[in-house]
Amino acid sequence: MGYAIGTYDLPKEETKKDIINSVRTQILQFNDPTYMYKLQMQLAIQEERYDDAGTLRDKIESILASNREFGLVVAMETALNDERYE
Repeated sequence: MGYAIGTYDLPKEETKKDIINSVRTQILQFNDPTYMYKLQMQLAIQEERYDDAGTLRDKIESILASNREFGLVVAMETALNDERYE
């Protein structure tokens, strides 16, 4: 019993534009679990409720630390902003 050796097309190397479009598509599909906390924190700061703002900041940091998917999205955004496409 032999195996046929075939030719396979290797995936093309992604261009910078392909990478940017792919990452942006993924980011648009992601639901940011910190969005409402960020808005509430901004409001608390405007209203000079700094204790509340600190509590909200801590919640955001906790989500960032525990949500792996969110961490990856942040890393992708940062890489795009820094023009690191590796």
